Amino acid sequence: MVFADSNSLNKNFYNELLYIMGLHEEKKSGNKVIARFKEGKRQDASLVENAIEQLDIKGVPESKQFDLAVQLVVVWINRILFLKLLESSLVSFNHSSDYKFLNYKNLHTFDDVNELFFLVMAKQPDERKDRIKQKYPNVPYMNSSLFEQTNLELSREGFPISELREGKVEVYSKTKLKDTDGKKLTGKIEILDYLFRFLSAYDFTSAVDAKNKKSQDQLINASVLGLIFEKINGYKDGSFFTPGKITMYMAKRAVRQAVLTKVNETLGTNVQDIVQLGMLTRDISFSIDKRKKVSDAIDSIKVLDPAVGSGHFLVSVLNELIAIKASLRVLFDTDGKLLNDISCTVANDELIIQDIYGNNYSYDANQPASLRIQKALFEQKKNIIENCLYGVDLNPNSVNICRLRLWIELLKNAYYSENEDGQRNLTTLPNIDINIKVGDSLIHRDCKIVCVRMNNSLNLFL
Repeated sequence: MVFADSNSLNKNFYNELLYIMGLHEEKKSGNKVIARFKEGKRQDASLVENAIEQLDIKGVPESKQFDLAVQLVVVWINRILFLKLLESSLVSFNHSSDYKFLNYKNLHTFDDVNELFFLVMAKQPDERKDRIKQKYPNVPYMNSSLFEQTNLELSREGFPISELREGKVEVYSKTKLKDTDGKKLTGKIEILDYLFRFLSAYDFTSAVDAKNKKSQDQLINASVLGLIFEKINGYKDGSFFTPGKITMYMAKRAVRQAVLTKVNETLGTNVQDIVQLGMLTRDISFSIDKRKKVSDAIDSIKVLDPAVGSGHFLVSVLNELIAIKASLRVLFDTDGKLLNDISCTVANDELIIQDIYGNNYSYDANQPASLRIQKALFEQKKNIIENCLYGVDLNPNSVNICRLRLWIELLKNAYYSENEDGQRNLTTLPNIDINIKVGDSLIHRDCKIVCVRMNNSLNLFL
């Protein structure tokens, strides 16, 4: 198996997504920045132009319209991309296309999209109206603040997506979409139909067969999305996205040393490297009590990125901590039993999970045997995200994207459980707003820490 290289931007996806938004990339002062199309090339029904039109109606000064429009569109696109990942996960978990919901048939207007945001995703199933339950029977409640209206949407200058008008746009000249005859799609198409058809042309999973080159080209995993989030977030001045190889190296080097320090303190040992520690913990004479102490010691590590950006470094740390626990044979399931029937490794910034035969693990909601692994991984990740990972950034958009990246990592291991009435519910996501904050970590009076700069990120290991 091969996995999409998180260091590489899927340019076809990125450029067409920008086009649908009403933006493109151009060079400015030596940097690539995201800009509005020049007059004559703008399309009124593209998301940004559509938003600018509504801002103009509201009387927002022209000098502020573009920036506000981009901020609003980025919020909406972030939600829609998360929903596409959710849809992909639901289809994968249940091995059924009946779980698809993000399409033009369901979402024919911007009112429908707004309804999905706030009457579906923001409501628990028993709080939803009957017509909503019938329309979206399989869409779970995820408990994500991503589906709370932002201050901008609620402000006098902002507005919800429902205020956009429907309209047609010319299909991107380099689109990968095909018509019914298998030829490249041309002409004009409704903006929402275009957006959902465009997203459906890509595979929002984490791995594909190396022999399937077409699928490899169409793969959009969480790391690739992180790169796209970061680039769009830095639309004004360009952005620097730390490549996966660098964040993997930083996480491995720093986390392993932190693990050695914590374990030596806990066990009273003087282990010099992770290999020696592995020899100690993998010995059959190493007791369960000691394994739990090692696991708890690892869970006590605190990692702070005070310039968190898209959260790429924290995701690398999360994956490295899970891989280390599996390697040391101190990864426990929710019943307190060792999870020794899987291996966890990190490749291309992705956490790869395999069974004892070397087959890639995949959760199947219809196979109870796979629940133990899925539940264990979800709870392990949830514990680490809630208690070990912290991030601060001056840019509120960066903070939102970081939270989104961490939610996406958890979504990969969400699992179904039954309530007292026998109804299946997908596990909700935790609120991590307290861990990932907006602020200046270098001068804020509550940040009584010493920060060490590593490459282009600031990190603290306690």
